[in-house]
Amino acid sequence: MKKPENIKDIEFNKDEEISINYVFSHSKFPEVIFKNYREFLKIASKGEGLLCQFLNEIWKKVQNDLNKTNIKITDNNLRIDEYSFQISMINIRKGKKVLNITMPSISSYGECKYISVIIDEVPQYYTCELAKSFNQAKPGDYYCLGKWEYNIKKDKFNHEDFGRIDDFSFSKYISEIDKKA
Repeated sequence: MKKPENIKDIEFNKDEEISINYVFSHSKFPEVIFKNYREFLKIASKGEGLLCQFLNEIWKKVQNDLNKTNIKITDNNLRIDEYSFQISMINIRKGKKVLNITMPSISSYGECKYISVIIDEVPQYYTCELAKSFNQAKPGDYYCLGKWEYNIKKDKFNHEDFGRIDDFSFSKYISEIDKKA
């Protein structure tokens, strides 16, 4: 299935399934970051509690929108509230700050374990996604680093996949972002 840009633009059939996490992290939250960045910064500056409430509201909106479709939602029964998101802020090279969100538990491919936003004049949006290997030499699940950008002129999101993170840990993930930023 093509990565969704907007929930209302997605056409589903009864045999398809998707997760709230996937739509949240690949469509709705990047839209917030890139199209309403200043508003996001205002909310984030008011503290972790308000930011977690905001993330919970976005999750519930995505859930509500998906429930209006005929698609199976794989994480629809997951109990989510403002305490389901963990927030941290760290510094990386070049004096840049990274806002990290540890997402609620994941269970499907394409779902994000972490979302990171580099706070700068132009935001950078990174995801750490669960992926399945089709490579016989390296079978099994792994995590994949992705970077999202927004093309204002085309009103379109671009996704760059940096590939497999073999030695997965939060510090390794941040180290990879630090190299790309």
